[in-house]
Amino acid sequence: MKFILFIFIFTSNTFYSISNEYFDKDVLKYNNQTQFFHGIKFIEGSYDKVNLKEGFKWVKLSAENRYCHANTYMSLSNYYGFNMPVNKAKAKKLMQLSEDCQKSDDSNFYYFNYNDLIKAEQSNKPESMFKLGQMFLYGLMAPQLEKYGVKWIQKSSNAGYLQAQHTLAILSFCNKHPIYSPKNALRLIRSSAANGLAESSSLLGEQYFKGEHIAKNLVLSYQWIVIALSQTVDVYEIPYYKKQLQEVKKHLTKIEVSLAEKNARKWINTFKAKKMNHFNNSNINLMGLLKMNQ
Repeated sequence: MKFILFIFIFTSNTFYSISNEYFDKDVLKYNNQTQFFHGIKFIEGSYDKVNLKEGFKWVKLSAENRYCHANTYMSLSNYYGFNMPVNKAKAKKLMQLSEDCQKSDDSNFYYFNYNDLIKAEQSNKPESMFKLGQMFLYGLMAPQLEKYGVKWIQKSSNAGYLQAQHTLAILSFCNKHPIYSPKNALRLIRSSAANGLAESSSLLGEQYFKGEHIAKNLVLSYQWIVIALSQTVDVYEIPYYKKQLQEVKKHLTKIEVSLAEKNARKWINTFKAKKMNHFNNSNINLMGLLKMNQ
């Protein structure tokens, strides 16, 4: 049995080496996307161990062959000095190359440019801070560095960006935030739900249903999921929210469902009125500014 096992391991390793050699010679020679992901595998240690030199060699080659993500990756590495000296002039040039190919690529769903980077650094655009945080946290066109990711999402959250508050709360629940606290996570979820973020309303409803970090309350659970369903702008979320509602409804009486729906409608109408009032005030301010400039 040991002999058979040894043969299997030896054969597997040999096949791994051969497939890598074949992969290098035939695919990597022409495909810039494959070059990029091959490099990332070396950087992250997916090929047995971390090999930064080999990894950056392939990412750099991919960038030279005009793969958007590789240019962004190399730009951020130069900007922050990840495994290379800080070179902001080179970072800007690489990011501009990335911008050009991002604009021409209709399939690119995550647009990021040098302006976003500078606005994040200057702390005057919470959306850019959040984008940068996500990129570092999940390794989207950037080195996957949780410390940097959490830092930028925290900054965006402090600036009031709802998606950042929601993400930070999830990180806290998962114990991936340096100041982990269910109390802080719930505060963030309540804040973003109160400001109309559907994902947070759904998560708050889930917390009330499970009673993990908050006192169990099925009426409030149903109420917040109804609110999530009314606030969502993503059609792909609707089936999930409906499934949530069906699950909670199994545990409620008709009177409780009616009460939850009534409270949800009241909240939705109040929220809509506040939004309309804010919109009207913004228009009044804009008209005032236009008159002043005439």
